[in-house]
Order: sequence, then C-alpha cells, then structure tokens
Amino acid sequence: MYNLSLTLTDKQRERAEAKARELGYPNPDEYLHAVIDELLDDDAPTDVVAAVREALEDVRAGRTYPASDLRRLLESADDDG
Repeated sequence: MYNLSLTLTDKQRERAEAKARELGYPNPDEYLHAVIDELLDDDAPTDVVAAVREALEDVRAGRTYPASDLRRLLESADDDG
C-alpha cells in the first residue's frame, strides 16, 4: 500500500464531505478513494476541445434533437444499461 498526503482547502474538504454523504459513503476518505479508482480505470481520455468541435459540427449540419427528444433518448439509454 502507498500512503499519499492530500491537502485540501476548507471548501474542498466541505465539498468532499457533502458529496460523500450524498452518495452514501461512510466518510470522505472512502469517497475520494472511489473517485481516484474511477479516474484510474477510465481508459478513454477525454478530449474536451474535440468533443465541443464535434458538437458544433453537428449543430451546423442540422444533426440536432429537440430537448424533449434528447431527454427520451437519454432515458432509454439509461434503461438499456
């Protein structure tokens, strides 16, 4: 096991504690361990600039959805997973 020291501001600590409670973690340490695990397990790097450019291209090309259609599409994707 490796020990890592992390210094948080009061605001960061409060946010971590609140998020841990919200998500049902018994303490902020376990929540932060879960966050780190998720970040380390994410194999697909996110290129935010490329994603924004792609979204703008979709808008310019007319490949858009009304909000209500998009909401239904996203909800059906949640049901599949």
